[in-house]
Amino acid sequence: MDRSQKSSQICQLLAYFCLLVLGGCAGTDTQTRTTTQYCAGIESLVKSYENGFRDVRGKTAVNGHLVDVWRTDVQLVGNNCELWQWGGNQVTYVCSKTFPNKELSQETYQRAKDVIETCLPEWGHLETTRKLGEGTKVLYQRDGQLPGVAVHTVATPRLFTSEWTTYVFVGDPSDQL
Repeated sequence: MDRSQKSSQICQLLAYFCLLVLGGCAGTDTQTRTTTQYCAGIESLVKSYENGFRDVRGKTAVNGHLVDVWRTDVQLVGNNCELWQWGGNQVTYVCSKTFPNKELSQETYQRAKDVIETCLPEWGHLETTRKLGEGTKVLYQRDGQLPGVAVHTVATPRLFTSEWTTYVFVGDPSDQL
């Protein structure tokens, strides 16, 4: 077998391998998988609300006199979601991601709303302007029951820049979700 035949066979093997890999990728639906994963996370948060989110608590981040904070693997927005307990037994899931502009924050806010409405179709919602800070929020609840799930997009001005942040909260809406 001469050199050109070997090169041709190698190219054919590489082409076959690429088709095999790409064929496997074509069978997966990233959007559906992502929505399914988000729904599983939202469901686990809603179910574990009654027990102070014990089912989704990770490593303790802060153990203080006024507040206790735990990490969690349930990441709905950004990569730094936490569980906050301040005073008493009330625990809230808090998740946020900061963006350099309003448009990106609003896109994430809209995607979060779309996912929550897909995951919790029987829950009612109310969208309003925030009382504190420029922005919008939407609160989802099932027949006024706890917990509530809230998504906010809010201006977070800095000294020399104007950023926007998208938040997701799961907890008691009376805690200013």
